[in-house]
Amino acid sequence: MFEAEKVYFPINANGNHWVCVVVSMKERMITYYDPLNGDGREYVENIMHYLRDEHLDKIGEPLPHSDFWCLVGHIPGGAPLQENTWDCGVFVCMFMDFDSLGIPLEFKQAHAPQFRRIMALSINRGALVHNLES
Repeated sequence: MFEAEKVYFPINANGNHWVCVVVSMKERMITYYDPLNGDGREYVENIMHYLRDEHLDKIGEPLPHSDFWCLVGHIPGGAPLQENTWDCGVFVCMFMDFDSLGIPLEFKQAHAPQFRRIMALSINRGALVHNLES
């Protein structure tokens, strides 16, 4: 995990809503994305605590420069917002997919049905759709 450029944490918040935390190891930044625009300060702090503990356990030493990480619990206007109560999972999957490909998070609620079809096709074929050759 500590050798990765980024690590993605999809989180089921309160048992009924999906959010995402993205850890950029290179930039030393932890960012929270919520398609309902909530404040995720608690989540980013918990992930930071996890990183410190995991580094100490797996590497045997404290996480370097852990006091200098940027923790972003909320980015006003930083991510697309869902307009209903059931598409949070789709939005979180797309946050992670777009971010992992370096694509700006520029999509909206109207794209959710298309994203659902793309995800279903990816699962059915056992590969990401944008990586399929046929």
